[in-house]
Amino acid sequence: MHKSPISQATVANIFRVLRGRFGTAFVDKFRSGVRVEDGPFAGKDAGLLETMDVWANELAGLSMADIEHGLSIKFKFPPSCDEFVRACVQRDYSAQAHNTVPALPPAAITELDRQAARKHMATVTSTVRGMSFPQGNAKRVDWAERIARDVAAGNYTGGAYGARMAAEALLDARKPIPAALVKFLPNPNKQDNPEAA
Repeated sequence: MHKSPISQATVANIFRVLRGRFGTAFVDKFRSGVRVEDGPFAGKDAGLLETMDVWANELAGLSMADIEHGLSIKFKFPPSCDEFVRACVQRDYSAQAHNTVPALPPAAITELDRQAARKHMATVTSTVRGMSFPQGNAKRVDWAERIARDVAAGNYTGGAYGARMAAEALLDARKPIPAALVKFLPNPNKQDNPEAA
């Protein structure tokens, strides 16, 4: 999953706001006392710059709304990066009155509503009868057999987890496990599989 980067300017603004709320107690916890000697950051504290880089990396993937929410939280002490990220993504919707759905009075059911419901149920029943389902208690494992063929041919790109799920589905359906999938079972030595031998 690709995380969208957070700009250094955004991180600098976060640090500015938190420094404004907590004073030097916020930035002092990150200072190393080592100054950068040359380059665009000459004279700046190396520990603070490194911390801001880490925060930019940790905040990647968060939206500006998440960050603004994190800044709106009233921290008791200057937050660490992990505490700030948690504050950005946690929401308590239960306490918000505007988030509740008003109770509606029960509607009177008319004969027209009953007729529409009967017609809808007839349509659903007809559709379900036209669908094909496995007969009896049989489990559908055609997808697992397809994965087994692809693994055996060397064409499967779904990874080990998908191959394991296919092997376990075949095992659960009491179907023979193809030799190509035996290695994906959790403990292949305990499986009774004549095809793997």
